[in-house]
Amino acid sequence: MPATCLAPLAPEPAAPPPADGSRGLWVGPIHLCRDTAESAVADSEDRGPFPSLIVTLRPELRAELERESGRLVGGAMPIRLDGKLISEPVVREPLTGGVLALSGQSAEETQAIEAAIRQPC
Repeated sequence: MPATCLAPLAPEPAAPPPADGSRGLWVGPIHLCRDTAESAVADSEDRGPFPSLIVTLRPELRAELERESGRLVGGAMPIRLDGKLISEPVVREPLTGGVLALSGQSAEETQAIEAAIRQPC
């Protein structure tokens, strides 16, 4: 099944780490971490200027991603890393299958995304 590519838009300026406990990687309301992601592997296809990760959610979260993305069709789904907005892709259609392609604005940011996915929730 092909991954749905979430193309990054312009990021917000850097902000201090959040005080509200929203550390880690969040796609909309879904916390991506080793407890919620089944896998995160480097994308072997060239989808943009920076490396991408293909992230597969655990089965119990796939319906939540589809529901949330369906609610946001035509609007933006924020992607945050440690409280900082790193991307706000426009949702063109509901994200089905629980697979996402995520990339940062640099190779280092993509590595930070991967590290966040591998952390416990």
